[in-house]
Formats: sequence, structure tokens, C-alpha cells
Amino acid sequence: MTVTSQEQAMLQNIRTRADELARLVLEAAQQGFTINYSLNGAIGACDRFDVYRMEPVDIKAAAN
Repeated sequence: MTVTSQEQAMLQNIRTRADELARLVLEAAQQGFTINYSLNGAIGACDRFDVYRMEPVDIKAAAN
């Protein structure tokens, strides 16, 4: 299978953007966020993008 230079450039652009997304998700994780997402290549969109942040709860203070 041969890949044209235009296709190679497109794939490299995808790789660069995927790396940037991975860095941003890592940065969010380091700040306590969890991100779940689903990419749909068939339509070129993000089907789902959910963000969660777990916070500790002080149960003793809530009991009083």
C-alpha cells in the first residue's frame, strides 16, 4: 500500500492533534478531573464528552 505525501501530511496532522489531546487530558487528570470521551470518525465528531471531578467529603462534619 502506498501513501501519498498529502495523505502522510494528513496523518501526521492527526497524530500531532492526538498528542495535544493526550497532553490536555493528562493535565486535567493531574488537577483531579476524569475525562471520558468517544470519537466518531464516521461523522468526524466527538459523540460523548463527560467530565468528572471527585471531591473528598467530610462525613464527620456533615453528621453534626
